[in-house]
Amino acid sequence: MSITTRDASATLWRTLLALLFIALVAAIVWVVWFIRAPIPRLDGTLVVSGPTAPITIRRDDRGIPHIEAQTVNDALFGEGFACAQDRLWQMDTLRRQAEGRLSEFAGPAALDIDRYMRTLGLAEAAQANVDALDARSRSALQAYADGVNAAAASHRLPIEFKLLGYGWEPWRPVDTLAVVKLMGQRLDDQWYYIQVKASLTDKLGPQAAGALVDMQMPALERYIPGYGTGAQANPAAAVSLAKFRLTLGADPTGHERGTGSNNWAVSGARTTSHKPVLSNDTHLGRTLPSTWWTADLYGGQMHVAGFTLPGIPGIVIGHNERIAFGVTSAEEAVEDLYIERFRSPTSDEYFANGMWRKAEHRVERIGVKGKGDETLDVLVTRHGPVIKREGTRGLALAWTILHGGGEAQALFGVDVAQNFAQFRAALAHQVGPVLNFGYADSAGNIGYQDAGAVPLRAAGDGSLPVEGQDDRFAWRGTVPFGSLPHALNPRDGFVVTANQALVPPAFRPLLSTYFEPPFRANRIAGQLRGLRDASAQTIGAIQADIFDYPRWRLARETARLLAGSADPQMRALATQLQAWDGKMTADSRIPTFVVLEENRLGQDLLLPRFGMELYAQYDKHYWKIVPLLRVLDGDQRLNRSGLTKARVQTAVVAAAGEVTDGKGADGIGALEVWGQKNAAIYRHPLSAEWILGFLSIPPVREPGSGFSVYANKPDHGPSQRLVVDLADLDNSSMLLTLGESGVYSDPHYDDQLADYTDVHWAPLPFTQNAVSAATQHTLILNPK
Repeated sequence: MSITTRDASATLWRTLLALLFIALVAAIVWVVWFIRAPIPRLDGTLVVSGPTAPITIRRDDRGIPHIEAQTVNDALFGEGFACAQDRLWQMDTLRRQAEGRLSEFAGPAALDIDRYMRTLGLAEAAQANVDALDARSRSALQAYADGVNAAAASHRLPIEFKLLGYGWEPWRPVDTLAVVKLMGQRLDDQWYYIQVKASLTDKLGPQAAGALVDMQMPALERYIPGYGTGAQANPAAAVSLAKFRLTLGADPTGHERGTGSNNWAVSGARTTSHKPVLSNDTHLGRTLPSTWWTADLYGGQMHVAGFTLPGIPGIVIGHNERIAFGVTSAEEAVEDLYIERFRSPTSDEYFANGMWRKAEHRVERIGVKGKGDETLDVLVTRHGPVIKREGTRGLALAWTILHGGGEAQALFGVDVAQNFAQFRAALAHQVGPVLNFGYADSAGNIGYQDAGAVPLRAAGDGSLPVEGQDDRFAWRGTVPFGSLPHALNPRDGFVVTANQALVPPAFRPLLSTYFEPPFRANRIAGQLRGLRDASAQTIGAIQADIFDYPRWRLARETARLLAGSADPQMRALATQLQAWDGKMTADSRIPTFVVLEENRLGQDLLLPRFGMELYAQYDKHYWKIVPLLRVLDGDQRLNRSGLTKARVQTAVVAAAGEVTDGKGADGIGALEVWGQKNAAIYRHPLSAEWILGFLSIPPVREPGSGFSVYANKPDHGPSQRLVVDLADLDNSSMLLTLGESGVYSDPHYDDQLADYTDVHWAPLPFTQNAVSAATQHTLILNPK
């Protein structure tokens, strides 16, 4: 039988197709292996170097580790191991960002971030803190680092390392303290606010500038209990900028308005169990993986559960067997901008107290992937690093966190504290970030402590650049810890912090001239005031509150002004707005209308007076609706700038027509529903490359707003949810935005997202019986 040419050709094609199919299957298998290989081992036994005795890591159905050891340091070793299993690449990027080393793997795109971090000198400040550590803290940080490195050596690196083509470097105690400094930078690095106010003062004068950056509403403020009336003094006078003008320029800090949190502690007198409840949700920029990581640590004298930042040992927010603790940003003025006078535009000599002094040169070499190293020459004056220079003038940044740090002592002290006195003693070590600590304990107490180093200024208030050539504006140390606001068992039976003003403006010692508006704090207090016999779930459910006071006020004012309109569609719009309850629900279009109306007001009333650059920066750093509402309430500080009550009212009517395209109520139907416009974005850092887009999460429709308790914005929002029930610690709810793991193929990559978005109750087992019952995986680390 002969074989024809056609038969041979068909055989060849079948062979090629078979080979292609095999290659395709092999490629799929390799891709699956490549993605799944970094999933860590969760069961069995591993032999590791470092611990003194076996460590047991039990994981529950959310992948949260419950770590049991015989000593505190071994528990911290286990924590470092488990955290590195879940978040190794995130840990690496956090330390690299703090230390100005992102360009080593990201190339020139990260140079601006690295230059700024190197200019600040966070890595140098972290090393100085390591050198000053007490023996106990040093050994604890080293135990954690040893655990991290043991995990990194025990399984394949996350795919991000492979995609970026670089490897792992051992974790060190200085890396942990650099991550602490990074959190301080995210919360407290607000010197650009000073620059914006300076530009406003230059443009409009000190009175108008003061009104525009004043975010307080006196009738709504909620001060720390016991501080509503304090030592009275005249407010610090503003410092003239007439001869110190500097251009605004770009903002390298990354700080935006609204970075803050909610925190409240409720006395047992208001609960069904007659034991306190503590609630905390911290508001930060959205990240993927989640900003926080959850753990339960049991070893030696430590048994504590809650949230920490990957790279930081112990628990930052949570509870131990006796006390619960949560944090919000205290928003205090811990930075000053000093204007230094240099001998010439290229000189490193600056004038100080009648003589020329030579600035220190801190030479930084930044590795850049795909390019040669870049050298950065940072000038450091007696006040701090020079962050901006124009000719013979420069701005030097003075910042408490660059000169000290006892955060390790504070953290470990809080984790083992048994009462309010021990809690306060631990927080006395805190330098930065400055934080509001909420407190509750199983003995029935609730409390509050302001913690962190706040400068004592010889003059000035930290809100404007000041002259650096003499000591008129020098720091005279920091506010004594005992003088910082604190409270124990307030008469109302609750204490609330939501980044609002802690004390009245005239209180001394001066803490700050800028705080977030009081809307969230006032709303929380109003909700708590009516509670009796409340469950922990009822108290925690306030985290889901979506009432937006300033937008509700704007809607009511708009409705009043449109009620007499000759246009029936505008009158119909007035009826809708009058009936709106102020809640930023996801399926409503009225919130979208009011926010767009607010933006039109800013463009109509402020943009022509500021100019494009200044308006953009003002709108990024301050809430424009606050001074406009105060004008409607009768504040006349902006009258000379043309912003009278009548002018604002005219603009409100015009903005309503512009947003609805003149169609009134009918025009609202063309707008996006609020949940879609305000959808939460969780974007993986590598997903800018289209082929890696799968690493990100699709936009999530969410309710709320920056002014509601559920403080949601597309790129910013609650980063965790905690409710501690001191009557039953196993009934304490803890939620992350996404999930415990940063490994894409891990089932715990985003398994908490739905519960977090809907503010569901998610108890974390704490007692030994509860942990045993919830265990899904058990890994034992045996010492070598």
